[in-house]
Amino acid sequence: MAEAFLKVMIDKLSSLIQEEIRLIMGVNSEMKKLSSILTTVEAVLEDAEDKQIESKPIRDWLRKLNCLAYEIDDIFDECEVMYPDSTTLRANSVATASAKSCIDTRLVGG
Repeated sequence: MAEAFLKVMIDKLSSLIQEEIRLIMGVNSEMKKLSSILTTVEAVLEDAEDKQIESKPIRDWLRKLNCLAYEIDDIFDECEVMYPDSTTLRANSVATASAKSCIDTRLVGG
């Protein structure tokens, strides 16, 4: 009787663990995508800085892009707190810091 109970509990626990692993793997995949997007954002902001964009709509768009970069970095920070042993998350945080560091406050109206 106890063996049957233990088998059911082990099966349920195994299922939960597998689901958690799938969720974590999905999060890491999304984090990699966000990191890639931030690399593109960095390139766009550097290019805009080089061109000293004067267009008000473009400066507004760049300001929004700047806010997005900070929001994504906040998400990385929260995930790093939740999963402190994840080297993938730590690497992505470095990428976001790099993206944010290229933003010239004069360019985005800061």
